Amino acid sequence: MRMRLEPQFPDVRFHEDAVDLNRVLTDAGLGKADCILSGLPFANFPQELRDQIMDQVYHALKPGGVFVAFQYSLQMKKQLSSVFEQVSVKMVPLNLPPAFVYICRKDDGKGVG
Repeated sequence: MRMRLEPQFPDVRFHEDAVDLNRVLTDAGLGKADCILSGLPFANFPQELRDQIMDQVYHALKPGGVFVAFQYSLQMKKQLSSVFEQVSVKMVPLNLPPAFVYICRKDDGKGVG
């Protein structure tokens, strides 16, 4: 997919390893992200790799930032709920196969009140 997208979007930066997310953002001078979208197949990854990617994603987001991931199971709900302060899951039954969209929000750092 990347090989097909790169020629169509020459100004977009593509990288092959989500475990390097924070380094890539820093090297590009981009700072923290407002939103990260993912279609990574977390269910196919060993737990250690899932942990590494979740750590990268969480630390790459600005306070109040959003991580959106589509998955084909609810397997990641427990882990995402342990990482993010707010997690909601929406089912997309008309997708083939049906999918789940996780919308995870990092704490905005303002606290309550």
